[in-house]
Amino acid sequence: MKFMDSDHKDFYLYIYKILKKYGKTDVYYKSLAYTLSMCETTRFHFKDIFNIKKGEININSLQAAYQTRN
Repeated sequence: MKFMDSDHKDFYLYIYKILKKYGKTDVYYKSLAYTLSMCETTRFHFKDIFNIKKGEININSLQAAYQTRN
């Protein structure tokens, strides 16, 4: 797996460890963890974007103030 930088890799590994704890280890969860680990903003807001216990994306986060708007 290729990472953008050490922060990306470290956060991905941290989130993947938590996902494993909840039995969420398929490629979809791994892809989500990889993608949301790429930038500082989504790393910081990870818990706002994704509920690990439920395995659900919070769709309200799509309209949060930290999202880029055109």
